[in-house]
Amino acid sequence: MNADDDCGVMKGLWSTNDASDGRSPTMWSGSVAILKQYLENVISAKGEDPEPVKYGHCNVFAGLVTTSEFYLIKVLLLYKGSSRISVAPTIVT
Repeated sequence: MNADDDCGVMKGLWSTNDASDGRSPTMWSGSVAILKQYLENVISAKGEDPEPVKYGHCNVFAGLVTTSEFYLIKVLLLYKGSSRISVAPTIVT
């Protein structure tokens, strides 16, 4: 997830409060918006390394990991043929 060392989804902002080229970590209200922004960055990168979403702190990374794992588990269960799983996203605003 961390873009600082592995081409991840989000870049952390730890040493300064200057988020002028992104979004302040305290302004995120959900990880679905982060994942949507990253998908837009992937599409616009056209095969190159996409720009990470800027910026997050530990609480933002925690929500991002939790949401990603939740949907990954759903996809894996669907792949294995479980008919009891719904893939409709639940978005809380």
